[in-house]
Amino acid sequence: MSLHEQLRRATAAHHGTLDRGLHYVLGEELSLERYGRLLAALYGFYVPLEASLSALQAGAAAPAVPLARRTALLERDLRALGAEPAQVPICDRPPRLTSIDHLAGAVYVVEGACLGGQVIARAVSRQLGVRREHGAAFFSGDGAGTAARWKAVLAWLDARERAARPGHEITEGACRTFAALSQWLTTQGVLHEHE
Repeated sequence: MSLHEQLRRATAAHHGTLDRGLHYVLGEELSLERYGRLLAALYGFYVPLEASLSALQAGAAAPAVPLARRTALLERDLRALGAEPAQVPICDRPPRLTSIDHLAGAVYVVEGACLGGQVIARAVSRQLGVRREHGAAFFSGDGAGTAARWKAVLAWLDARERAARPGHEITEGACRTFAALSQWLTTQGVLHEHE
């Protein structure tokens, strides 16, 4: 079984929780206010996550796929919607990531979210008329380059496994990241499992 398949299986329940809890983003019940609250919650999570990933990267050989910082995109979106990022609550329980393999697992989560964000960007544009330049930069991500970046991330993960890296730490990093994200979005009132 490939590392990608191991990751997909190990994180399936976490992924399902997020899909169900955020399904409103793709539907007619999405409002500009709800969308703004989701962006704020994501910003509050990404700030400490990206700080942790940057620290891990600085202490190890650089990954083949450089980390993409998404907090600047979230800041831009929040300001476009009239919010001030400095006033957004920041997650005080980010995932505990202690190794470069944990970093690899977290990168799997955030880059997979970027890929899924393409669907959300289209829904936000359709439902709210919000486009990349005016509040949907985060979900638009790398635009046309998103799929290529995702393939590069998967190739990097496979190379780590072929280099005799145990996949369990990478999987653990992904699961910790998913679990912390779900918990944070729930506490911020934007993840609604039974809505």
